[in-house]
Amino acid sequence: MKGTRFEYVLPNTAEMNRGGRGGVLQRWTLAESLGCSLVEIPADFVKNRSEVGITDLPIGSFLDARALRLLYRSDPVPSGCKVVFHTEPELTVPGQLRWFDRIWVREFIEMQIGLAEHLGVVPFAIEIHPGNRPNSVADVLGGAASILEAFGKKFGREPLVLLENRTGQVVSDGKHLHDVWQHATSRGDAFTRCFGLVLDIQQLFTQSAGRTRDLSRFSEHFSMVPDCAVKAYHIHHLHRTPTLEDPIPWRAVFQSIRSKIGPFLINPEIHHARHVPAAIRFCTELLSPALP
Repeated sequence: MKGTRFEYVLPNTAEMNRGGRGGVLQRWTLAESLGCSLVEIPADFVKNRSEVGITDLPIGSFLDARALRLLYRSDPVPSGCKVVFHTEPELTVPGQLRWFDRIWVREFIEMQIGLAEHLGVVPFAIEIHPGNRPNSVADVLGGAASILEAFGKKFGREPLVLLENRTGQVVSDGKHLHDVWQHATSRGDAFTRCFGLVLDIQQLFTQSAGRTRDLSRFSEHFSMVPDCAVKAYHIHHLHRTPTLEDPIPWRAVFQSIRSKIGPFLINPEIHHARHVPAAIRFCTELLSPALP
């Protein structure tokens, strides 16, 4: 990201996941047309009946080498294409994320390395999720450190590991995110150069503002998140194109984002490809330095 303040990530949309999970090339073709310099690739476990039918593995399973071949195309990766792996968010089966379990962490990493080898590309970034208790912040950061070490040994370079806040999980609000960064900085500069937060604004709003959509509570928690910790943003309104009519105070959010020196990533995390251009336009307009 050297030399630029922000870069767009083409989100993983439903159209890319019909009859499997597709590949890098089909996503890159669309990404280039929209001005995105990265593409998001799903890197989660078996997640639905369609994938069960393709892989013969139960929902919630790690993907073995055979499953990776069946689910993903191994197209030649275009020069200059950068990839973000979006790993298991624990939406389907409770308790899937087990950062406290060293054997599980090893299997998780083996799957991510297997995916990188199958696709023929070392990810620029790997997004991880905190999960529920008994996971702790220390467990999650230990897992992140293990990912960095394993990729460094295997490929000779480390990806950026980004922890996403998730509603209801052990890292969900501003206080949690502040605590994560305190723990991260205690591990030293070598760790924080390759680790950061991907701040999902909608998730933070849902967690902090609650059913009453209390903007003061959201603002309080948004302000708790250390600016230097955030290396990427997810921008969406319930995975639809955001607008200024949403309950989220987007002008205030982007005023804060515009103040960042960068570099950082922006993923307009929309579920359908036809809506991605409008989401990118929304972000670009609100990032304009001409705005008050």
